[in-house]
Amino acid sequence: IVHLILPQGGAARYRLASERLEAWLRDGVMAQERDASLYLYRQTFNGADGRHHVRTGFLGLLRLEPAGGSVRHHEQTLAKPLEDRLRLIRATRTQLSPIFVIYSDPAGNALRGIEARSTREKPGPRAVAGAMYGRRASELTPGMIQEFNDDDGVRHWMQAISDEGAIGEARKMLADQPVVIADGHHRYESALAYRDARRSAGAEDAEHVLAFLCSLEDPGLSIFPIHRLVHDLPALDAVALRARLAELFSVTPF
Repeated sequence: IVHLILPQGGAARYRLASERLEAWLRDGVMAQERDASLYLYRQTFNGADGRHHVRTGFLGLLRLEPAGGSVRHHEQTLAKPLEDRLRLIRATRTQLSPIFVIYSDPAGNALRGIEARSTREKPGPRAVAGAMYGRRASELTPGMIQEFNDDDGVRHWMQAISDEGAIGEARKMLADQPVVIADGHHRYESALAYRDARRSAGAEDAEHVLAFLCSLEDPGLSIFPIHRLVHDLPALDAVALRARLAELFSVTPF
């Protein structure tokens, strides 16, 4: 998938990504789901405490709307990555990577119906060899469980849930619920810009963005910080910087 999300090839990279996607669809490497579905998705990973954690949520489409509505933003975006994401969407006409949003649901109502339709309990902490490797999408049957381990030791488990009742329950629960973008501000804004361009052309075929939705109350919810380097600031003093940071953050020396 990295060959599509971060294509190589200089100025032609967006066209090459589109051609590769079309070839994969033509050859059965990827295939469109037969039925409208939400995807129950679990990740088993080791947390900072060294213990196994299971984060559970689901993948679906989130209706796009400008900032300030029920989709809450907390990051400023940059012009260069926005343009990159927008050019990729224009070329492929596909949502290639989900954004990550969180919502509050103490009772777990949104996920309850989806989990009830799953044909298997959640995975245990022991990771196993990937069941998906070597299979083409055309070989997967509806509702088949897909699981594999990535190179970081995270176990991914996913199942398409097409039951209309379960989908309806989740939609009803989240209809008036605000969500917060935990990760994916550039993907969201580029999808919104593409939607507006399509509307200007008289089409309404890009009204949603692919999203992974996770409850704030999920016991496995973990969002780790992005580490950035600050440099070239005049009169930057390490002692003074640590003192100021300690007023706002919990600082741990290494």
